[in-house]
Amino acid sequence: MADQRGIADLYASEDFDDVAYELNDDFLRLKHTLVSQRKEKKLTQLQIAEFLGTSVQWVNDFEQYDYDPPASEIRAYALAVMMRIHTEAKPFIPPEPQIGWMTLTPSTIGEDDDIDASSMKDYSRIARIH
Repeated sequence: MADQRGIADLYASEDFDDVAYELNDDFLRLKHTLVSQRKEKKLTQLQIAEFLGTSVQWVNDFEQYDYDPPASEIRAYALAVMMRIHTEAKPFIPPEPQIGWMTLTPSTIGEDDDIDASSMKDYSRIARIH
């Protein structure tokens, strides 16, 4: 029998937040790479606009941090800067609990730490940053 729960019931809300953040981060990295390629090739926004048959304002808008272009515009811009886009979809794996840049695992907990058995089960409750 198929699982009848809604999507929101299948995953923790924090997982949705993490996936949304990672999707946005991936997208911004892609746009940054395309714009960096334009600049590295010393192409102007005018040259890109003329190649695509659009305006310099459109190219400027595309390159802005907060502009969310459709896939067709991303492909067109990539073509103009001679970049191939490789996409893949893969399952999201929730990150381990972290504090700062240190991932908490049994190997990062020192022998001299005063830790009881219950706190060993939840690494997010303890941390020592060296």
